[in-house]
Amino acid sequence: MEKEIKDGLNFVLGAVSKVKEEFDNGFQGVNSTFQALAEKGAQDNSEISVNVRKYAQEGINYIQNVVPASSSNN
Repeated sequence: MEKEIKDGLNFVLGAVSKVKEEFDNGFQGVNSTFQALAEKGAQDNSEISVNVRKYAQEGINYIQNVVPASSSNN
C-alpha cells in the first residue's frame, strides 16, 4: 500500500511539473509571437498605419491630460 501511495504522489508531482513546464513554454511562445508581430507592425509605414499611430497617440495624450485632472478633484 505504501508503494502505491508513493507512486501516486510521484505521479502527481510529475504531472504538476509537466504542466508548469508546458505553461512556461507556451507563454514563451506567445511572447515570441507577440514580439515578432510588434516588430512587423513597427516596420509598417503605410498611410493607414501612420494614421492609426497618430490617432492612438492623440488619444493617449488626451486620456493622460484628463485623468490627472479628474483625480485631483477627489
